[in-house]
Amino acid sequence: MLCAGAAGAEDRPLEPPRLAPGADPDAHRAWAARYLDMDDWMIAGFNNGSFWLVSSEKAPRNSYPIVQDWVRFEQASPLNPKLLNASALWQMEMDCSKSAYRTIRSINYRYNNLRGPVLGSRTDDNAKFSTPPPQSVGDAFVQAVCQSAKGDAPQQGGSQ
Repeated sequence: MLCAGAAGAEDRPLEPPRLAPGADPDAHRAWAARYLDMDDWMIAGFNNGSFWLVSSEKAPRNSYPIVQDWVRFEQASPLNPKLLNASALWQMEMDCSKSAYRTIRSINYRYNNLRGPVLGSRTDDNAKFSTPPPQSVGDAFVQAVCQSAKGDAPQQGGSQ
């Protein structure tokens, strides 16, 4: 598990420097260690300046193979000027038998570490399932949550 230092989110800058486009995996890991408050979260995957984190301690809900869990998104690359959210919290439902997921609820935050004003939220109990491409960041986080739901320890994700 990639862990940040002892300092909490309140000790981290609201607007940290952003990763340059095309940053390598080591730059991603260093940025996360310095600027993300990990608490009970672990990185399921990252790529192109985006991190997908799953909770290492929150128990998934529902009956396997249908599992619900919260997924955290953190943006390390320059922010999209139309959205401006640096982090988000998604309530996801995974169908582990099909390696598919859907977003039931999302909450977008202005700053990293789920801080700052909420820029928007959405709930959709009828969202359709999507299957992420094999070996993608989405596939890595579905596998991590499903392994956790089965009682296996999720593996630390990386650049995809």
